[in-house]
Amino acid sequence: MEMNLFWIGLGLAALGYFIGDGLKNFKNPKGSYSGYPYLIKEDDLHYYLGLSKVERKKCCVNILTYLKLN
Repeated sequence: MEMNLFWIGLGLAALGYFIGDGLKNFKNPKGSYSGYPYLIKEDDLHYYLGLSKVERKKCCVNILTYLKLN
């Protein structure tokens, strides 16, 4: 009996969390959502990948060549 109450309580807590998360922008539907991906400029790509600018150029040339071939 106690274990069943535990799972019911856990389910209600999860339900409350997801409903609360869904209602976060209810009154402001045009609000920003940080979960969407964003584009990175090619000049800043080395910073995000942890590469030098020369390595980034090699990487981008290889990827672009691959994309053009396919």
